[in-house]
Amino acid sequence: MWYYIEMKKFYKSTEQIENVLLRCRSIRCPICGKVNVLRRHGCRTGYIDGKLVTRCWRLYCDKRYGGCGHTPSLRLSGTLKGKSFSVKVLGLFIEALVMGYSIKSAWVYCKYAGCLRTGYRTYHWLRNSQTNIRNALYEFIDVREMNTNTSSFIALFELFKKAFKDYNISAFQLQTQKNFGFP
Repeated sequence: MWYYIEMKKFYKSTEQIENVLLRCRSIRCPICGKVNVLRRHGCRTGYIDGKLVTRCWRLYCDKRYGGCGHTPSLRLSGTLKGKSFSVKVLGLFIEALVMGYSIKSAWVYCKYAGCLRTGYRTYHWLRNSQTNIRNALYEFIDVREMNTNTSSFIALFELFKKAFKDYNISAFQLQTQKNFGFP
């Protein structure tokens, strides 16, 4: 009996991704749901923490075989979509904010080489993503346990720390199969 695999978005290592790419035809397209239509489509590179790395591996849902033409991607859980820094840097930034640092001090605390403006943009991105993160946490922890003595922003990330040890955003992405703060 032959069965088909549902496609995951995040993986722990490049070896896992290579194994998936080798059997990509047995994976169901996450957009149209068809099988035997996915083909390797290369990879996208970019800079993360100042180093040139492979950001994602792409598959093409081939229209010639009845596919939809979309290009879903496979990513390492340590990368953030559209960001030039790793989940480790973001975890340190969130940790500093929860400890009471200002935005500028928190950005310096995480020792990222990017400009301060990136720190402020990241802070506002996190503020705007609170609802998505809170909703994703529902399946891991009782959100009613939030600390009501602090702001909802800080309380949310204290709760996140309980669910995912030490602000482990990589574990969050692996378990939920969603981008952190998914826009």
